[in-house]
Amino acid sequence: MRNTNIKIAAALFSFFILFTGQLWAEESSFEIDSLVTIAPDSGAAHFLLKPNVNFPDTTMQIDRALLDLWVSPQTEDTTFIAIRVYPIISSWSAEAVSWTSPWTTPGGDINETKFAQYIVTLPGEQNIQVDLTDLCMRWADGRIPYYGFLLTISESSLAEAEFLHENGTGPMARLSISYTTSSSE
Repeated sequence: MRNTNIKIAAALFSFFILFTGQLWAEESSFEIDSLVTIAPDSGAAHFLLKPNVNFPDTTMQIDRALLDLWVSPQTEDTTFIAIRVYPIISSWSAEAVSWTSPWTTPGGDINETKFAQYIVTLPGEQNIQVDLTDLCMRWADGRIPYYGFLLTISESSLAEAEFLHENGTGPMARLSISYTTSSSE
C-alpha cells in the first residue's frame, strides 16, 4: 500500500509541475495611434495597421484576439457596412507606403482570405470589436508571416465609414490578445 501511495503522489506531483510550472495565462494590449491610409486616385481607401507584436512566437497559444475600433458610419439611417480584415504578406513601412509601392498588387499585397469581417448596421459613432483570434493564431505559429493587416470597406457596403480616435483623443485602434505561454525549459 505504501509503495502505491508513493507512486500516486509522484504522478500527481509530475502532473502538477507539468501544468502549473510551465503555463501562464496573460493578456497584452497594443494601442495603434494612427491608421496608414492608402488610396487610388479614385475609389475606396485601404487602411494599414501593424501593431508592435512579436510574431511569430511558438511559445504563445492564442486564446482570444480582439481589435477595438471607433467608427462613424457616413449615413443618417440604418445601413450595411462590411469592414473586412486581410493579412498583409509583404514588408512595408508607414513612411514609404503608397497605393502602388512597395506592392506588386496596387492597394497592398494581401492574403486573399478574409480572416475577419464586422458588419455595421446602425448609424452614429460606435465602438466595434473585430475578432482576430484565428488570424493571430496563424501569425503566432508562423503559418502566415506577420506584416500587419489591411482594413477595407467592402464594395457591397451601402455607405462609407470613418475611423475615429477613441474619445476623440485616444488611440485609433487597440489589439487585445489573451494567450497562454509555455516555457521552453
